[in-house]
Amino acid sequence: MGIFINIQSEIAVIEHYEGYELEIIKGANKAILNRNQEVYYLDLVSFALVMEIGSNKLLELISYIPAAGEYLAYYKNEQHKNISVLEFTGLDELIRGLRGLGYNIDLLKTIREQFYKLHEQIKEKESD
Repeated sequence: MGIFINIQSEIAVIEHYEGYELEIIKGANKAILNRNQEVYYLDLVSFALVMEIGSNKLLELISYIPAAGEYLAYYKNEQHKNISVLEFTGLDELIRGLRGLGYNIDLLKTIREQFYKLHEQIKEKESD
């Protein structure tokens, strides 16, 4: 029997976007010297608010979804508080896991669609 430790990477926030009651953070891993690889992250607090559950409850649920837990990261806000985020590529794993745990399928589909729409709007805005 082993002990599982969820090691999360800290990210440096480059941009912060909001829309559809969701927050997206564009960031890069702080541990990597060459930070050219910028990744989009979903703020889990905003996700929890849309799901109408607490952020601690959401993190507990993620601990039961190992595939989604691999995409977790965090950043520190102005008050030096850790804010949990999920890498964009892990969203489908999170949705699939929450659906398996019995959460509202329609709500989960709506959140995923809104996140993808917001992500596309951000990419279009940045390419202009």
